[in-house]
Amino acid sequence: YYLAQISLILFNNYQQSYMQIAQMLNMSSRTARRLTIPAQFVTSSTADMKGQKYSDLVDYADNSEKTSDLNNESMNDFLLRLVRWLTVKMNAIILRTIWLR
Repeated sequence: YYLAQISLILFNNYQQSYMQIAQMLNMSSRTARRLTIPAQFVTSSTADMKGQKYSDLVDYADNSEKTSDLNNESMNDFLLRLVRWLTVKMNAIILRTIWLR
């Protein structure tokens, strides 16, 4: 869940590419693409119009063949990895700035 949210923030707010997101979050570019593709959220009214029942939606989420927790990790591990990546990027910017003087 956290990786998906951070991926969307990096993609939408910071214009990072799939490859950059994948590198930052230590995942494949395919996974990064999947996380940033706009999801279709189902509201109760649209589910009712389509004839879907709440239990059908919950059963889908419980199906391990269709959902996966492989992209979940502890928030501490994620934040440490993000801070390391940001430190490297900031150091590169600082060095580039010094070099251009």
